[in-house]
Amino acid sequence: MFFSSLCVTSALLVLFSRTWCPEADWGCDMLGILCLSSLQIVDTFLIGRFILLAVMSLVFLGCLFLFLIFHLMEPVFAKPLHSS
Repeated sequence: MFFSSLCVTSALLVLFSRTWCPEADWGCDMLGILCLSSLQIVDTFLIGRFILLAVMSLVFLGCLFLFLIFHLMEPVFAKPLHSS
């Protein structure tokens, strides 16, 4: 049920997109899907996203290293032996 509703929602979002311009130049892509050929998607935050990913990866590795150090250095206390 979830997968079918996901497919229907995706199909509706593809068919009724918000970038409708009747006077624009329409064409077909390699799969035969009707698309707007003058529309260009530009990622302006690409370098910032890679820098953010690198910083977050370093923070994660640092936290993992500190966690493992604290885990390995945890004291183990001796338990008394039960003699019979």
